[in-house]
Amino acid sequence: MGRHWLTSRHPYDIEIGRLVAFPNLMSLLVEIVDANSGIDEASTYNAPPKFKKSAEHLIRTTDSTVVKLSENKPPSVKKVKTGVKVKTEPSESTVSSGSGFPPRTKDTVKPRSAYRKEDLPGFILSDPQGRWHKKFLPTLILLLGSVSNPFDLHETSLLQFAQSTFHIIYPEVRDFTITSAGPIVAKILQRFCEWRSNFGSTAIALILDFMAHDKTRDPIEVATAMLEDRRFLYEDMQFPQKHEIYRSTFIVTLLGSVHLNAIQGHATVPTLKTDELAHSGMQGAVGMCSAAVERALTLIQKGHIDVNKSLKSIKGGKLSITLPKSLNKYTGKQSSTPYIFSDQLWGRAVRSYAHSISTRGNEYIHDIVQLARETVQGTGVLPLSTDVGSDEPEELDERAYL
Repeated sequence: MGRHWLTSRHPYDIEIGRLVAFPNLMSLLVEIVDANSGIDEASTYNAPPKFKKSAEHLIRTTDSTVVKLSENKPPSVKKVKTGVKVKTEPSESTVSSGSGFPPRTKDTVKPRSAYRKEDLPGFILSDPQGRWHKKFLPTLILLLGSVSNPFDLHETSLLQFAQSTFHIIYPEVRDFTITSAGPIVAKILQRFCEWRSNFGSTAIALILDFMAHDKTRDPIEVATAMLEDRRFLYEDMQFPQKHEIYRSTFIVTLLGSVHLNAIQGHATVPTLKTDELAHSGMQGAVGMCSAAVERALTLIQKGHIDVNKSLKSIKGGKLSITLPKSLNKYTGKQSSTPYIFSDQLWGRAVRSYAHSISTRGNEYIHDIVQLARETVQGTGVLPLSTDVGSDEPEELDERAYL
């Protein structure tokens, strides 16, 4: 199969740091609809001419993802290891005098999926600086993007990350311990779920944008060619070079638009080495980008997403894609679960890609991060690899040896 159209010198391809813009794909709200739960993934995708660096031209996420995901049960996390002592979350937090924050009133423990923003401690809700969204969550996302499998972060590690970050961001709040059963962890997990989902939906938007440039070619043929030898990972897809892997426009754009945007404003937490993480510790995030693009291409290759039909469905700035349904033999119901971007389906791929890029060293990762920065408007410093996942050997696949 000829692949002259895969080279960056041909207009069908897209150059690093650039993406061809199509009027009908500008500022779209992309909704990936699950057969059972409604929206599985959602993101707003902007494809600016030559990727100009202005705020209105960024790929950005929307609150619709948060709203939908907060109504679903967050992914389960592993139980706290025996011997790890965690204080019971106090009914009141002791706040330094003059801080202006009201004391925390006693709450009833709820299932994680039942917690809402209003359940957060009063000093967070009344914080005029908005540190919860502007600093606390971005810092935890930065940390999540540094682990080998962001789908599966141990609860003990999450509590450690959250508590260490909390002390730095809320120094005026004393004697406050974050517990696994409280609203803080529940809302963190909901944000993590949104972040992971945005990789899946934004990757689909990127691939649709790419294929919309030349409607004379069969999308299935294009997807098949890009998946062969995983050419979608390379800067030049026609002549892939080992030293250019993970530098494709798809990976760089996805890393910048989803991850770097999400960690803007993150705090510096010395005990967690966030400055090092910010420099070159994004193998988990790069793994998510790589797996998300592979999944998007696979859905098209197998006919689960009809590119032409999807592009024609755009209405009112919204692109809605319904994933196919299959029978769940355990529940007896039709479900889109086999097609979503999940740990069960794509966790191994994420771990393998993360392992592959980590073998190339910190400077290689840093160069990719810098390329990604060029696609968004200044993000400050970003993540070294501190894998705090399972101590057990991880099962990888051929992607780990790319």
